[in-house]
Amino acid sequence: MYLIVVDAHSKWPEVLHMLRITTELTIESLKTAFARFGFPAVLVLD
Repeated sequence: MYLIVVDAHSKWPEVLHMLRITTELTIESLKTAFARFGFPAVLVLD
């Protein structure tokens, strides 16, 4: 399974491979992505 995070301004996708989907692993994956690009002002989920 994959977690896909897309920057709305640049349209740059960040694709994170996830072996399991749990709340804890999702939070850690988002923290990793945000550490590279900074925390978003707005977070939109689908």
